[in-house]
Parts: sequence; structure tokens; C-alpha cells
Amino acid sequence: MGAVDIARPDVFYGCALRGSLVASLSGAARHQLAGWARREVLESPYRKGQRGRPRLYSWVDYQKARALVALREQGVPNRRLGEQVAELDAQVEGWWTVSLGEYHDRAITKRADAAGYTITNGQEAADDCICEGRRATGHGNDHDAELALEVVCALHRQGPLGRLCEFSEHVNMDPRVQDGYPVVRGRRIETEMLYILSDWGSTADELAERFLLTTDQVEAALAFERALAS
Repeated sequence: MGAVDIARPDVFYGCALRGSLVASLSGAARHQLAGWARREVLESPYRKGQRGRPRLYSWVDYQKARALVALREQGVPNRRLGEQVAELDAQVEGWWTVSLGEYHDRAITKRADAAGYTITNGQEAADDCICEGRRATGHGNDHDAELALEVVCALHRQGPLGRLCEFSEHVNMDPRVQDGYPVVRGRRIETEMLYILSDWGSTADELAERFLLTTDQVEAALAFERALAS
């Protein structure tokens, strides 16, 4: 897969992810997400014409939700969350791509002009790269900038599944595949569909045969969906 084109808003900014999924994977409560949307820390349009008007989120705002949870866990007060998200944008261009699968071998390094950081090939990175979630000691005394980098590194380390990253071997998320909904890794088969078919009575072996998957893939997808619902 080639380099990610961060200039394509249709991919990363299209609002398709349900609030329940974003909440489960980010660790945020639904009311927190709604509150951040009301304060315009996140963007979240309603799906019109449906009872309950569920909120939908883009890939960028899913990553922002994960970052906001990490910032709150670091003790950042609610009134400063918007500033911290702005700091993320200022420090690392396209930081919301770092959890994508092709970024697992990338590193975050200081830009040549010293104005923030860039995402680069890990093998070509300088010795002072930041790629394992370390605090950016030695890169200045700006606490906000260091905290922003720590959050970005945490997203990089967890991958696209956030709090359920233990399922990453068999489950993936990518905004260019099925609008970013969880799928069986390497396929376009949504884990939710497998879960529904299982709930209707199909066994893991039957689903594996039907969709040309291994039983391990199906069982991992079903376990992932159960974890989402718990």
C-alpha cells in the first residue's frame, strides 16, 4: 500500500463512524463525546431522518476522541482540551494517520526547520526520533508540545483499534476500507456482519467456509464484536 494522502478530506473527514463504536474504542463515554461535539472540540453531525438522530464521526474525530481521552488521563482539564488538540495539529501534520497499519514502522522526528515534527520512515529516522511513546525530553521545554507528542506516540503504538488493540492480528480499521468500520484484516468483510450472522445461528466453521476465512479469523472477529458490546 502506498503513502497515505492526507490531503483527501473525502477519506478522512467523511462522517461515517457511529458514536457507539467511537466510544467503545476510544474509551470515552457517549455523553463525553456529545459534550465535546457541543463544545466543538469534535465535529459530529447527526444522521438525519432516523429516530434518535445518532451522531456520526469521521476518522479524524475518532482519532481526536482517542487523543482527548489520553489527555484527560494525563490530567488535562476539560477547559484546555481544545488547546491541546490545536497543539497536536501544530506539532505533527497528519498526526491522525499514525495509527494506520502502514505506519507501524514509521517514526516521529524533529523537522529540519525545527517548527514541529514530521512522520518519517523508521529506518531512515535520526537517532533522536520519537517512536515508542517516550516523552520528548531534549526537544525543548514546552510541556504542551511534549504532551501532544506523547499522545501521538500512544496512538501510533495502539494502532487503529484503540482500546481493543489486542485484536489487531485479525481485525483492522482503515478509512479507505468500508468507511473505516472494523473488518477482517486483509478483507472487506465487516466484523459486525459476521457477528449478526452468528447471532442468527451460523457457526464459526460455516462462516469461515462461506467467506473463505479461517476459523481463527471468524472467532477473532466475533470476540472483537463481543468486546465492543461489553
